[in-house]
Amino acid sequence: MLCLAWTNPRLKDKQPRGLDRDTPAVRGPAGKVSPARPPSTIRSLRLDCRQLCGGSFWAHATTDRSKGLLRMARTSLAVSVLCVAASVSGCLFTSDLDRFEQAGAGGSAGTGGTGGTSGTGGSDSLDCDNPRNVCLRLSDFAARADQLVQADLVADDFLRARAVFDPIEGEGDVEVILPLAIGQADITAETAFDVQLLADENADRAFNPDDDATWLAQVPASGNAEISNATTPAAQLDRPRELDGDFTLQLTRMTAHDSQLLEVWVQEDASGRTAGYYRMPEVPASGDFTITIPGIIGDPGSVYRIQFYADFDENGVYEPRADNPAGDHSWVRTATADDSGITLAFEHTGVFEDLDIPVGYGF
Repeated sequence: MLCLAWTNPRLKDKQPRGLDRDTPAVRGPAGKVSPARPPSTIRSLRLDCRQLCGGSFWAHATTDRSKGLLRMARTSLAVSVLCVAASVSGCLFTSDLDRFEQAGAGGSAGTGGTGGTSGTGGSDSLDCDNPRNVCLRLSDFAARADQLVQADLVADDFLRARAVFDPIEGEGDVEVILPLAIGQADITAETAFDVQLLADENADRAFNPDDDATWLAQVPASGNAEISNATTPAAQLDRPRELDGDFTLQLTRMTAHDSQLLEVWVQEDASGRTAGYYRMPEVPASGDFTITIPGIIGDPGSVYRIQFYADFDENGVYEPRADNPAGDHSWVRTATADDSGITLAFEHTGVFEDLDIPVGYGF
Protein backbone atom coordinates (compact mmCIF):
# COMPACT_ATOMS: atom_id res chain seq x y z
CA MET A 1 0.00 0.00 0.00
CA LEU A 2 1.28 3.43 -0.96
CA CYS A 3 -0.03 6.28 1.18
CA LEU A 4 0.79 9.92 0.56
CA ALA A 5 -0.09 12.02 3.59
CA TRP A 6 -0.22 15.70 4.42
CA THR A 7 -1.18 16.70 7.94
CA ASN A 8 -3.15 19.88 8.50
CA PRO A 9 -1.15 21.94 11.01
CA ARG A 10 -4.38 23.04 12.71
CA LEU A 11 -5.18 19.49 13.75
CA LYS A 12 -4.57 18.62 17.37
CA ASP A 13 -4.68 15.33 19.22
CA LYS A 14 -7.47 16.05 21.65
CA GLN A 15 -10.90 15.10 22.77
CA PRO A 16 -13.99 17.16 21.89
CA ARG A 17 -14.61 20.15 24.05
CA GLY A 18 -17.85 21.10 25.69
CA LEU A 19 -20.39 23.08 23.74
CA ASP A 20 -20.05 26.10 26.02
CA ARG A 21 -17.00 28.25 25.42
CA ASP A 22 -16.33 28.55 29.15
CA THR A 23 -16.17 24.77 29.52
CA PRO A 24 -12.53 23.63 29.56
CA ALA A 25 -11.30 21.12 27.00
CA VAL A 26 -11.19 17.49 28.01
CA ARG A 27 -8.00 16.06 26.62
CA GLY A 28 -6.65 12.56 26.37
CA PRO A 29 -3.04 11.35 26.27
CA ALA A 30 -1.08 13.09 23.55
CA GLY A 31 -0.16 11.06 20.53
CA LYS A 32 -2.64 8.26 21.21
CA VAL A 33 -3.23 6.20 18.08
CA SER A 34 -5.97 3.63 17.57
CA PRO A 35 -4.93 0.05 16.83
CA ALA A 36 -4.67 -0.97 13.20
CA ARG A 37 -8.05 -1.80 11.74
CA PRO A 38 -8.85 -5.43 10.88
CA PRO A 39 -9.29 -6.43 7.23
CA SER A 40 -12.53 -5.35 5.61
CA THR A 41 -15.39 -7.78 5.90
CA ILE A 42 -18.87 -8.36 4.57
CA ARG A 43 -21.48 -8.22 7.34
CA SER A 44 -25.23 -8.20 7.00
CA LEU A 45 -24.80 -7.94 3.25
CA ARG A 46 -23.05 -4.60 3.69
CA LEU A 47 -19.52 -4.12 2.44
CA ASP A 48 -17.66 -2.32 5.21
CA CYS A 49 -14.49 -2.01 3.18
CA ARG A 50 -13.32 1.57 3.02
CA GLN A 51 -9.85 2.37 4.37
CA LEU A 52 -8.87 5.95 5.20
CA CYS A 53 -7.23 8.47 2.96
CA GLY A 54 -9.05 10.98 0.85
CA GLY A 55 -11.19 13.92 1.83
CA SER A 56 -9.72 17.01 3.41
CA PHE A 57 -6.70 15.46 5.06
CA TRP A 58 -5.19 12.70 2.92
CA ALA A 59 -4.41 11.56 -0.61
CA HIS A 60 -4.26 7.79 -0.98
CA ALA A 61 -3.27 5.31 -3.66
CA THR A 62 -3.46 1.54 -3.20
CA THR A 63 -2.22 -1.56 -4.92
CA ASP A 64 -3.93 -3.93 -2.47
CA ARG A 65 -5.40 -6.75 -4.57
CA SER A 66 -7.84 -7.72 -1.83
CA LYS A 67 -9.37 -4.25 -1.94
CA GLY A 68 -9.67 -4.56 -5.69
CA LEU A 69 -11.63 -7.75 -5.12
CA LEU A 70 -13.89 -5.96 -2.65
CA ARG A 71 -14.45 -3.19 -5.12
CA MET A 72 -15.51 -5.85 -7.64
CA ALA A 73 -17.85 -7.20 -4.99
CA ARG A 74 -19.67 -3.87 -5.09
CA THR A 75 -20.32 -4.22 -8.82
CA SER A 76 -22.72 -6.33 -10.81
CA LEU A 77 -20.56 -9.44 -10.29
CA ALA A 78 -21.52 -9.55 -6.61
CA VAL A 79 -25.12 -8.77 -7.44
CA SER A 80 -25.20 -11.65 -9.92
CA VAL A 81 -23.71 -14.12 -7.46
CA LEU A 82 -26.08 -13.09 -4.68
CA CYS A 83 -29.08 -13.24 -7.00
CA VAL A 84 -28.14 -16.79 -8.03
CA ALA A 85 -27.78 -17.73 -4.36
CA ALA A 86 -31.16 -16.25 -3.65
CA SER A 87 -32.81 -18.21 -6.42
CA VAL A 88 -31.36 -21.47 -5.08
CA SER A 89 -32.02 -20.94 -1.38
CA GLY A 90 -35.22 -18.95 -1.55
CA CYS A 91 -33.68 -16.29 0.64
CA LEU A 92 -34.75 -12.70 0.30
CA PHE A 93 -31.99 -10.08 0.33
CA THR A 94 -33.17 -6.72 1.57
CA SER A 95 -32.26 -3.03 1.41
CA ASP A 96 -28.48 -3.11 1.49
CA LEU A 97 -28.27 -5.41 -1.51
CA ASP A 98 -30.54 -3.04 -3.37
CA ARG A 99 -28.08 -0.25 -2.66
CA PHE A 100 -25.24 -2.27 -4.19
CA GLU A 101 -27.30 -2.91 -7.31
CA GLN A 102 -27.72 0.84 -7.69
CA ALA A 103 -24.07 1.53 -7.01
CA GLY A 104 -23.11 -1.04 -9.62
CA ALA A 105 -25.10 0.89 -12.19
CA GLY A 106 -22.47 3.61 -11.86
CA GLY A 107 -24.33 6.07 -14.07
CA SER A 108 -22.31 8.27 -16.37
CA ALA A 109 -22.62 12.01 -16.74
CA GLY A 110 -26.17 13.01 -17.50
CA THR A 111 -27.69 9.69 -16.43
CA GLY A 112 -26.19 9.22 -12.97
CA GLY A 113 -27.18 5.99 -11.31
CA THR A 114 -26.27 5.94 -7.64
CA GLY A 115 -22.50 6.07 -7.47
CA GLY A 116 -22.33 7.78 -10.87
CA THR A 117 -20.69 11.04 -11.65
CA SER A 118 -23.60 13.40 -12.06
CA GLY A 119 -27.33 13.65 -12.59
CA THR A 120 -30.09 12.34 -10.36
CA GLY A 121 -28.68 9.74 -8.00
CA GLY A 122 -25.10 10.58 -9.01
CA SER A 123 -22.10 11.14 -6.79
CA ASP A 124 -23.48 14.54 -5.70
CA SER A 125 -27.10 13.48 -5.26
CA LEU A 126 -28.46 14.42 -1.84
CA ASP A 127 -30.26 11.30 -0.72
CA CYS A 128 -29.55 8.20 1.33
CA ASP A 129 -28.90 6.09 -1.77
CA ASN A 130 -25.68 8.03 -2.38
CA PRO A 131 -22.89 6.46 -0.27
CA ARG A 132 -21.19 9.87 0.01
CA ASN A 133 -24.08 11.03 2.20
CA VAL A 134 -24.01 9.74 5.77
CA CYS A 135 -27.53 8.95 6.93
CA LEU A 136 -27.59 8.32 10.66
CA ARG A 137 -30.49 6.87 12.60
CA LEU A 138 -30.59 6.97 16.40
CA SER A 139 -33.29 4.79 17.92
CA ASP A 140 -34.68 3.91 21.35
CA PHE A 141 -33.13 6.94 23.08
CA ALA A 142 -36.33 7.97 24.87
CA ALA A 143 -34.67 7.31 28.25
CA ARG A 144 -32.09 9.96 27.29
CA ALA A 145 -34.58 12.45 25.83
CA ASP A 146 -33.25 15.36 27.89
CA GLN A 147 -29.56 14.62 27.30
CA LEU A 148 -27.19 16.38 24.94
CA VAL A 149 -25.97 13.86 22.36
CA GLN A 150 -23.05 14.13 19.96
CA ALA A 151 -22.25 11.90 16.98
CA ASP A 152 -18.75 12.07 15.48
CA LEU A 153 -17.91 10.71 12.04
CA VAL A 154 -14.33 9.43 12.36
CA ALA A 155 -11.79 8.01 9.93
CA ASP A 156 -8.30 6.95 11.01
CA ASP A 157 -8.42 9.00 14.22
CA PHE A 158 -9.52 12.21 12.46
CA LEU A 159 -12.86 13.93 13.05
CA ARG A 160 -14.53 14.26 9.66
CA ALA A 161 -17.97 15.56 10.70
CA ARG A 162 -19.84 16.24 13.94
CA ALA A 163 -23.59 16.19 14.64
CA VAL A 164 -25.05 17.65 17.84
CA PHE A 165 -28.55 16.89 19.17
CA ASP A 166 -29.47 19.49 21.79
CA PRO A 167 -31.14 17.47 23.25
CA ILE A 168 -32.27 14.26 21.55
CA GLU A 169 -35.81 14.82 22.98
CA GLY A 170 -39.15 13.27 22.08
CA GLU A 171 -39.48 9.50 21.70
CA GLY A 172 -35.74 9.20 21.20
CA ASP A 173 -35.83 8.26 17.51
CA VAL A 174 -34.22 10.64 15.05
CA GLU A 175 -32.71 10.53 11.57
CA VAL A 176 -30.22 12.97 10.10
CA ILE A 177 -28.38 13.28 6.80
CA LEU A 178 -24.87 14.70 6.47
CA PRO A 179 -24.63 15.53 2.75
CA LEU A 180 -21.34 14.66 1.01
CA ALA A 181 -19.62 14.02 4.36
CA ILE A 182 -17.67 11.23 2.65
CA GLY A 183 -15.43 12.40 -0.19
CA GLN A 184 -15.34 10.76 -3.59
CA ALA A 185 -11.69 9.93 -2.90
CA ASP A 186 -12.87 8.09 0.24
CA ILE A 187 -15.23 5.99 -1.87
CA THR A 188 -12.46 5.16 -4.33
CA ALA A 189 -10.00 4.32 -1.54
CA GLU A 190 -12.68 2.40 0.42
CA THR A 191 -12.00 4.48 3.52
CA ALA A 192 -13.24 2.96 6.79
CA PHE A 193 -15.54 5.24 8.81
CA ASP A 194 -16.97 4.89 12.29
CA VAL A 195 -19.62 6.84 14.20
CA GLN A 196 -18.71 7.58 17.81
CA LEU A 197 -21.75 8.52 19.86
CA LEU A 198 -21.68 10.19 23.28
CA ALA A 199 -24.58 11.06 25.60
CA ASP A 200 -24.00 13.68 28.29
CA GLU A 201 -25.16 11.65 31.29
CA ASN A 202 -23.79 14.03 33.92
CA ALA A 203 -25.36 17.09 32.23
CA ASP A 204 -22.20 19.21 32.28
CA ARG A 205 -22.53 20.02 28.55
CA ALA A 206 -19.12 18.51 27.88
CA PHE A 207 -18.20 15.06 26.67
CA ASN A 208 -15.83 12.80 28.51
CA PRO A 209 -15.79 9.10 27.57
CA ASP A 210 -14.95 8.21 31.18
CA ASP A 211 -18.11 9.85 32.57
CA ASP A 212 -20.66 9.70 29.76
CA ALA A 213 -22.41 6.93 27.84
CA THR A 214 -20.61 5.98 24.60
CA TRP A 215 -21.29 3.79 21.59
CA LEU A 216 -19.38 2.88 18.43
CA ALA A 217 -20.77 1.79 15.06
CA GLN A 218 -19.11 1.11 11.73
CA VAL A 219 -20.45 2.99 8.73
CA PRO A 220 -21.22 0.42 6.01
CA ALA A 221 -20.50 1.01 2.34
CA SER A 222 -24.04 2.33 1.85
CA GLY A 223 -23.23 5.27 4.16
CA ASN A 224 -26.26 4.46 6.31
CA ALA A 225 -25.59 3.76 9.99
CA GLU A 226 -27.84 3.09 12.96
CA ILE A 227 -27.16 3.19 16.70
CA SER A 228 -29.77 1.88 19.12
CA ASN A 229 -29.75 2.71 22.81
CA ALA A 230 -31.48 -0.63 23.36
CA THR A 231 -29.33 -3.00 21.29
CA THR A 232 -26.01 -1.35 20.37
CA PRO A 233 -23.47 -2.28 23.06
CA ALA A 234 -21.54 0.41 24.89
CA ALA A 235 -17.98 0.86 23.70
CA GLN A 236 -14.75 2.43 24.84
CA LEU A 237 -13.71 5.19 22.46
CA ASP A 238 -10.34 6.36 21.19
CA ARG A 239 -11.28 9.99 20.63
CA PRO A 240 -10.35 11.57 17.29
CA ARG A 241 -8.13 14.52 16.52
CA GLU A 242 -10.22 17.55 15.67
CA LEU A 243 -9.64 20.96 14.13
CA ASP A 244 -8.87 24.07 16.16
CA GLY A 245 -11.77 26.15 14.89
CA ASP A 246 -15.26 26.15 16.41
CA PHE A 247 -18.46 27.11 14.64
CA THR A 248 -20.74 29.47 16.58
CA LEU A 249 -24.10 30.81 15.40
CA GLN A 250 -25.66 33.65 17.39
CA LEU A 251 -29.39 33.93 16.63
CA THR A 252 -31.63 36.80 17.69
CA ARG A 253 -35.30 37.80 17.29
CA MET A 254 -36.35 34.20 16.58
CA THR A 255 -39.55 34.50 18.66
CA ALA A 256 -41.71 33.67 15.63
CA HIS A 257 -40.31 30.15 15.90
CA ASP A 258 -40.90 29.56 19.61
CA SER A 259 -40.86 25.77 20.29
CA GLN A 260 -40.19 24.92 16.64
CA LEU A 261 -37.45 22.59 15.38
CA LEU A 262 -34.22 24.23 14.19
CA GLU A 263 -31.65 22.39 12.05
CA VAL A 264 -28.28 23.76 10.91
CA TRP A 265 -25.78 22.36 8.40
CA VAL A 266 -22.19 23.71 8.13
CA GLN A 267 -20.55 22.81 4.81
CA GLU A 268 -17.33 23.56 2.98
CA ASP A 269 -18.35 26.09 0.34
CA ALA A 270 -16.13 24.72 -2.44
CA SER A 271 -16.76 21.00 -2.01
CA GLY A 272 -20.17 20.87 -0.32
CA ARG A 273 -18.77 18.50 2.30
CA THR A 274 -20.76 18.65 5.54
CA ALA A 275 -18.48 19.37 8.49
CA GLY A 276 -21.12 19.99 11.15
CA TYR A 277 -24.79 19.63 11.98
CA TYR A 278 -26.90 20.95 14.87
CA ARG A 279 -30.42 19.97 15.81
CA MET A 280 -32.43 21.90 18.41
CA PRO A 281 -35.91 20.38 18.84
CA GLU A 282 -37.40 23.58 20.28
CA VAL A 283 -36.33 27.18 19.74
CA PRO A 284 -36.38 28.91 23.16
CA ALA A 285 -39.20 31.36 23.82
CA SER A 286 -36.82 34.31 24.21
CA GLY A 287 -35.80 33.96 20.56
CA ASP A 288 -32.19 34.84 21.43
CA PHE A 289 -29.70 31.98 21.76
CA THR A 290 -26.32 30.68 20.62
CA ILE A 291 -25.29 27.29 19.29
CA THR A 292 -21.73 25.95 18.98
CA ILE A 293 -20.23 22.99 17.15
CA PRO A 294 -16.64 22.66 18.36
CA GLY A 295 -13.65 21.42 16.41
CA ILE A 296 -15.00 21.44 12.84
CA ILE A 297 -13.57 24.60 11.21
CA GLY A 298 -10.33 24.46 9.24
CA ASP A 299 -7.62 26.95 8.31
CA PRO A 300 -8.15 30.72 8.48
CA GLY A 301 -9.50 31.87 5.13
CA SER A 302 -11.56 28.71 4.59
CA VAL A 303 -15.06 29.53 3.37
CA TYR A 304 -18.11 27.69 4.69
CA ARG A 305 -21.76 27.67 3.67
CA ILE A 306 -24.28 27.62 6.49
CA GLN A 307 -27.78 26.33 5.73
CA PHE A 308 -30.47 26.41 8.42
CA TYR A 309 -34.22 26.49 8.84
CA ALA A 310 -36.98 26.68 11.41
CA ASP A 311 -39.80 24.18 11.01
CA PHE A 312 -42.51 26.77 10.49
CA ASP A 313 -45.14 24.27 9.29
CA GLU A 314 -44.22 21.98 12.20
CA ASN A 315 -44.24 18.75 10.20
CA GLY A 316 -40.86 17.61 11.53
CA VAL A 317 -38.92 17.79 8.25
CA TYR A 318 -37.60 20.49 5.98
CA GLU A 319 -40.10 21.68 3.36
CA PRO A 320 -38.92 24.34 0.86
CA ARG A 321 -41.12 27.28 0.07
CA ALA A 322 -40.74 26.51 -3.62
CA ASP A 323 -42.96 23.49 -2.96
CA ASN A 324 -45.17 25.17 -0.38
CA PRO A 325 -45.31 28.98 -0.04
CA ALA A 326 -46.37 28.48 3.57
CA GLY A 327 -43.44 26.14 4.16
CA ASP A 328 -40.44 26.50 6.39
CA HIS A 329 -38.38 29.61 7.05
CA SER A 330 -34.89 28.92 5.75
CA TRP A 331 -31.70 30.86 5.26
CA VAL A 332 -28.27 30.45 3.67
CA ARG A 333 -25.15 32.36 4.67
CA THR A 334 -21.44 32.11 3.89
CA ALA A 335 -18.66 32.86 6.35
CA THR A 336 -14.87 32.87 6.30
CA ALA A 337 -12.85 31.27 9.07
CA ASP A 338 -10.45 33.26 11.24
CA ASP A 339 -7.93 32.00 13.80
CA SER A 340 -10.66 30.86 16.22
CA GLY A 341 -13.06 29.46 13.64
CA ILE A 342 -16.34 31.10 12.62
CA THR A 343 -18.75 33.21 14.65
CA LEU A 344 -21.82 34.22 12.67
CA ALA A 345 -24.44 36.64 13.96
CA PHE A 346 -27.94 36.23 12.54
CA GLU A 347 -31.04 38.33 13.17
CA HIS A 348 -34.35 36.86 12.01
CA THR A 349 -35.43 38.14 8.63
CA GLY A 350 -38.40 37.45 6.37
CA VAL A 351 -36.12 37.09 3.35
CA PHE A 352 -35.86 33.33 2.84
CA GLU A 353 -33.75 31.10 0.63
CA ASP A 354 -34.50 27.44 -0.05
CA LEU A 355 -31.85 24.98 1.09
CA ASP A 356 -29.89 22.43 -0.88
CA ILE A 357 -30.97 19.73 1.57
CA PRO A 358 -33.13 16.64 0.88
CA VAL A 359 -36.84 16.98 1.56
CA GLY A 360 -38.22 14.45 4.00
CA TYR A 361 -34.99 12.46 4.06
CA GLY A 362 -34.92 9.03 5.60
CA PHE A 363 -33.77 5.49 4.91
